[in-house]
Amino acid sequence: MAIAAFALIAAASAFSGCADILNSLLDNAAPKGVTASKGDYPDRIQVSWSPPDLSSQKWQGYSVYRYLVTWSGPIDESDFTSDTSYSIYVPPADVAMMFDVKVTAILTGGGQDGGSSGDSGFAMNASPLVWYDGGGEYQVSGSDAWFETMLQPGFSYNFAFAGRTTATVEFYAKGTLGPVLGTAGPPASPSWTCDSQGSGNRFYVHVIPSSAGAQFTASYGF
Repeated sequence: MAIAAFALIAAASAFSGCADILNSLLDNAAPKGVTASKGDYPDRIQVSWSPPDLSSQKWQGYSVYRYLVTWSGPIDESDFTSDTSYSIYVPPADVAMMFDVKVTAILTGGGQDGGSSGDSGFAMNASPLVWYDGGGEYQVSGSDAWFETMLQPGFSYNFAFAGRTTATVEFYAKGTLGPVLGTAGPPASPSWTCDSQGSGNRFYVHVIPSSAGAQFTASYGF
C-alpha cells in the first residue's frame, strides 16, 4: 500500500510539473515557490521563495532558523540567509550559462530540517540589436556576444561580417538558453528567416565569430 501511495504522489507531481505539490503531499517543510531569474539581470541571478508550511502536527514546535541556498553549474557554491530572497552574483565568464539553484529550510525546535525545492536561472548581459533600414553596424569585442532584439515571423535577418570573418549566429527565445530556435547560415553570410514567435517576439541573438573583435552589419528583408 505504501508503494502504491508513493506512485500516486509521483504521478500527481509529474502531471502538474510542480515540485511544490510533491513537497506539500510529502509534508516535508520545503520552501515554496522557489524562483530563479532567467536573464533579468546582467550580473546576477535573483532567487526568491516563500516560507515552508509548518502548520501540520509533524512540525509542531518547529520554526525556520535560516535557509541554505546552493547553486551548481559553471561553479558550485552555497550560502546561508535569513531572508526569503538571495542574489547569486555571476562572474562575467559565466553570464549566459544555466545554474541549478536549490533552497533548503533549516529548522529549529527538533531533530530534523525541512526539505528542499529549486529552480534554474541565468544572468544575461545582452546588448540591444536594432534592425535599421539599410542595416546597423555592430561589434563583437571578445570571442562571442549576446544581443537582445525583436523579430517578426516571415522576415529574414542577415549578417555581413567585415573582412574574411565567418560566424555562427544562434537565436533563442528571450528568457531561455535553449533549445535554439534557429541558426543563421552559411557562416560566410549568416541569414535566418524567422519562423517562431519567440517570447512575445523578443529573442536573444548569440553571435560567435571566427575571430575576436569582429564587426558586422545586421539587416533585414522580406
